[in-house]
Amino acid sequence: LIPMNNLAKLFFSQGKYCESELLLSECCQLSVMVLGENHPNTIAFLNGLNVVREKMRLFGVLTRDVCSFEVVSL
Repeated sequence: LIPMNNLAKLFFSQGKYCESELLLSECCQLSVMVLGENHPNTIAFLNGLNVVREKMRLFGVLTRDVCSFEVVSL
């Protein structure tokens, strides 16, 4: 899970918000299943996902037209 999170951070730093959001969303879902929703890593992953989604909203990127996938809500 941590390598997935690190890759998502790399995508985010490169401005690849859709890729970052998709990877972080998957990371969060897996973390909740494996570690539980109150685990510190799960909370950190969810926080990272919220940061990415907020940035996407600011730039108007959180749309199906821009991202080629359906955004998953937790």
